[in-house]
Amino acid sequence: ITAPTVTSKVYDGTTDATSCVTKGTVSGIFAMDSGVSVAIATATFNTADAWNDKIIAVTYSMTGDNNNNYIKPVDSTITSATITPATITYNAVGYSNIYDGSAHGITVNNITTKGSQSATITYCSTSNGTYNATELKYSDCVTQKVYFKITAPNHNEITDSATVTIAKATYDMSGVSFVDASKVYNGE
Repeated sequence: ITAPTVTSKVYDGTTDATSCVTKGTVSGIFAMDSGVSVAIATATFNTADAWNDKIIAVTYSMTGDNNNNYIKPVDSTITSATITPATITYNAVGYSNIYDGSAHGITVNNITTKGSQSATITYCSTSNGTYNATELKYSDCVTQKVYFKITAPNHNEITDSATVTIAKATYDMSGVSFVDASKVYNGE
């Protein structure tokens, strides 16, 4: 059997590599034994973490009539496999309303990662500033883009933004009436 081939795998939190390993070409099985087949029994990464140059241990199995007349291929090791980082999915919503005196910010939720990894969200008022875990809230009239990063082990980092817009409130003067009045200035 020739060496197996490998493709990269997206991080899923497991060491299973069977989906990204293809067995090599099998030769030496006689035509009369066409029911004999060689398959990959297991293919396992040495760790589940995303990284380059990972090791995969491959074991083979043989099935079919007369398979006991053949020597099972030697198990092999692949030393150039890759688990690529997974993509984080999320929902981000800005805030837009009229001034009400309360503090408002963006909402980042529905965060989904692979392999039960916890995600961390950090915020900043500029794209190249220092991000921290404190959510940015605004109570005065403003239009402010809020930048955020979402990180999780073995995942691509997300950098995005949403906008907080607080418009000026109008005062309802419909219930106020003015009476014509005059006063002579007396120095006081």
